[in-house]
Amino acid sequence: MSRSTLTKISLAAVLVCLALVYRGFQEPAVTDYAFGCDPFGYQRQAELFREKGYIDGLDTQIVDEEGAFLLALAPSVGVSPRSYAEMTAPHCHHYEPKSERVILQYPPGTGFLLSLLPADRQVDLLYVAAFSLLVLCFGLYAAAAAPSLALTASVVGSLFVSALVINHSALMVSYSAPATLGLTAVAVVLVLAGLPIGRPPRWWAGALLGLLSALLVAVRIPNLFLLAGLAAFIVVQVAPWQRGRLSGFLAFTLSGLVTFAIGLIPLLAANRINAGGLFDTTYGAADSAGASLDPALIAGHLLYYFAETPAWPLTIVALAALVMAAWLSLGDLKGEARRRMAAATIGGGLPFLVSIGFFVTHEVTASYYLVPSAFFCLALCAFVLVEINGGRAFTFLRTGSVAAVVLIMAALQVAHLPYRPYSIMPPAEILAPGAIVWADRVGSSLYHYRGKYAAKIPFGLDCEQNAMVNGVSAAGRPQYFVVDSRAMNRLVTRLQKEDLLDWAGVLAAMDTYAVYRMKPGGNLKAC
Repeated sequence: MSRSTLTKISLAAVLVCLALVYRGFQEPAVTDYAFGCDPFGYQRQAELFREKGYIDGLDTQIVDEEGAFLLALAPSVGVSPRSYAEMTAPHCHHYEPKSERVILQYPPGTGFLLSLLPADRQVDLLYVAAFSLLVLCFGLYAAAAAPSLALTASVVGSLFVSALVINHSALMVSYSAPATLGLTAVAVVLVLAGLPIGRPPRWWAGALLGLLSALLVAVRIPNLFLLAGLAAFIVVQVAPWQRGRLSGFLAFTLSGLVTFAIGLIPLLAANRINAGGLFDTTYGAADSAGASLDPALIAGHLLYYFAETPAWPLTIVALAALVMAAWLSLGDLKGEARRRMAAATIGGGLPFLVSIGFFVTHEVTASYYLVPSAFFCLALCAFVLVEINGGRAFTFLRTGSVAAVVLIMAALQVAHLPYRPYSIMPPAEILAPGAIVWADRVGSSLYHYRGKYAAKIPFGLDCEQNAMVNGVSAAGRPQYFVVDSRAMNRLVTRLQKEDLLDWAGVLAAMDTYAVYRMKPGGNLKAC
């Protein structure tokens, strides 16, 4: 079969995959309702940027009289600092003692990207833009002239598997995940284009890669793992220790480091303002806890990430791609092709394997945690496979053809975006100034849409919850309990057993939630 025919088949296969991805867009990947942690946190950061600008908007402090009352009450009733830092703040926020502020836990990058888009379509448009970048980058490489149908099938298959995984509703629980995937695809293309086989490194590509790397970190702190992979790929590919290669390596690296440092300024400023130090994390204690080497924990997390989470197909495919790349780099490849594949193996494998080690030894899990590093490994290995076996991936015709299809796909999707105006209807009495509201996930909606402070009391131990409830009761403040999680239901059940609650009504948000009022002067039995 001729090279021209293979190219046409490759492009046709890509078009089919693009159609499948577009079909996947018809199912909403994630809610854009400000509910729970991630949707509320990222949308609040975007709102701060729109309202206060991109400098003042870095300050995420919540100033609220009811929050200040709870913060003053907690230590006086014996609640530990670790607990009351969480249980006195709304979802996705915590009290930071170093800066003495109630702050948002996430870095500003994802909120920044959302703020660039119209507020009533920001989440949908972010997904369309991120997936379009992803498909464009895969499409360009899959459309390259490949010497065999097997090669084309492997790349297109990788795209298809990725598309299936990233469109799974349970996977995209965080807006930072699609943003990371889109930026990662661009980063892989940029590092390959900036380090062409058999030619000197291009310093301008290093500069762009530095800015992009800073944005990746600002979107999601664990993306630092991906930067380690990019650095490893650059070092192995350029081999600066060999004669005549050092100057090109320095030009590429230094230009990247300069722009990376410049691009990090907003993140460092946000850390300084909110957490009290340039390199202090805005994450709470639960999210920044150390590693555990408990065998049961590790075994359970390995099973979760490789068999139970909706992302497991991507994880398995990435692992297979890594094994294939390692086998090829140790096989019959020679010269620059062997170096390129070795660089992909090391650069792709490093962040993937380190991410596995990191997340299986930490208590907190989420279905998307391994997705960025798995996707980075898959993309790097697949793209290099095409490079060393195919022709030029970036001819005008191929680039234009794939880009046109992606733009059409994105335009069709934008044209069909639903309009979903959101609101929240709580009982009027819980909005009264001075009233204390306890809630879990829907507390974020209450603050975002109605401006009512709602603290996540389930983040404390039972005895600490009792102490806070009794302290509020002793202060004579009305307090309300929204039953929006199992933890809140357990607290309400304890209160009902002692006949301390009256019915207050129903809060209507994404669902309907029962709301109870504490009887005046009521007290839970001490632990």
